[in-house]
Amino acid sequence: MQTTGLQYKLIKKIKDERFDEENLHLYNLLIHIGLRDLQVAVVGAAEQRLLWLEDYVLPGVQQHKDLMSVLDLIFDSHELLKAGFWNQVKVSVKNAKFVQVPDTLFIADAAADYLGFNAAMDTAREDVLYVNNPRAEAKTVFAIQRDLKEWITRVYPSRQPVFLHQSACLIESVMDYASSRQDNPLYIFIDRFKLHILSCANDRLVFYNHFELKNFPAF
Repeated sequence: MQTTGLQYKLIKKIKDERFDEENLHLYNLLIHIGLRDLQVAVVGAAEQRLLWLEDYVLPGVQQHKDLMSVLDLIFDSHELLKAGFWNQVKVSVKNAKFVQVPDTLFIADAAADYLGFNAAMDTAREDVLYVNNPRAEAKTVFAIQRDLKEWITRVYPSRQPVFLHQSACLIESVMDYASSRQDNPLYIFIDRFKLHILSCANDRLVFYNHFELKNFPAF
């Protein structure tokens, strides 16, 4: 753990013996960023095999500027994160500023208006993005801090990062799994600081919502 006021701790690390630093161009780098935690994964692009996983908690982070400082510390000291030869870089954000919009109703130029129904936007500091959810036949519209987006883009100048939202990734993954089942169970995902509930039926998303956990152990 760093000795500065803004601390972080690596609480889990998994490395597949088949991981090869000489083959970064064959791997996808996945980065998942929350206000108080961070996950990093490396996946083989061809075989879709998880080769590397790290889970960090950021107990000293209370606001966005703290997060940016801690990310800078982690990236600077990490053996792989600043490498520039990945096959693809995907960055997902975990925040409450998102909304799901059916494809039949979606107009790209109105993305900020859709989001405004569900969250307050800080247009001076945040950008509005959206990602396609093909299984859900919807778009996830979400906000991302502009300085975070620009910082990540500068870190990977040769690989334009793909920006996603946690809810989009979770919905598509659950729907993919649900498509192979005959029953329709309720899916509950307990994340750090959040509880997600999903229901799918007949290859359709029936319900999705998430709830903040006020009291969650740091690790």
